[in-house]
Amino acid sequence: MKPALLLFLILAILVIGWLMRSRQLSHHLAGPGNTAPVGFTNKPAADWTPEHIAKDPQGYLQWADQRAQDQIVQRQERLAALAQQRADIGARRQTLESNLSDVQNIHDRMERAYRSADDEDRWPLSMAGQSFSRERAKAVIDRTQLYLDERKSLAQNFDDAVARVDQMTVQIKKDIDDLNNLRDHLAIDLEKVRLNNGMAELDQLHSTQAEVETTANSLIGLDHNPAVPDLPTTQSDHERIDINAMLK
Repeated sequence: MKPALLLFLILAILVIGWLMRSRQLSHHLAGPGNTAPVGFTNKPAADWTPEHIAKDPQGYLQWADQRAQDQIVQRQERLAALAQQRADIGARRQTLESNLSDVQNIHDRMERAYRSADDEDRWPLSMAGQSFSRERAKAVIDRTQLYLDERKSLAQNFDDAVARVDQMTVQIKKDIDDLNNLRDHLAIDLEKVRLNNGMAELDQLHSTQAEVETTANSLIGLDHNPAVPDLPTTQSDHERIDINAMLK
């Protein structure tokens, strides 16, 4: 056999052997022990027993990471809803403040005018371009005082609601930070499993499993936390008060 032909055959054999070895290695890294089963993200937590984790450590870590991602998304949506709720409460609180200020002004002016007219025996009194008898003036004073009494406590309710929203926001942001930290740990464990060609350090994986369960249990009641207190809904909470109606 010619030397050139012999050299060609040797090279061909080496290339074929290298390709077969690469294919076997790729199959091993992507095999059942390293690839999450179809639908693994929907797998119940109870199915991940220590035995199942040992058989499919990469699948377990991917499942845990997906679960953490889902919880982060849920909490981000909750944060957006809370931000909108806080803005709505703030707008209603501002409208109430303006209405209280306007009504307090009417009450104080009418009360001063009433005392002056009574002292001088000068009835009917004149205010805001209108004429008021003693009875009508007294009715305005009583009506405005009732409005102030009923809504001054409501202002505190708005403040309490804002404080509750802020408290919930802080807690949910902390939950998201905890979940992101958990994902970092899961990524490190997953990389170790891949570097070990699918062979997991079981003690470390059991520790990871405990961390996943602890985090999940601490967050499981979040959506059932007491909601922001319901606030009375009346037209005057959303619109500026009609001053003329107060003077009737």
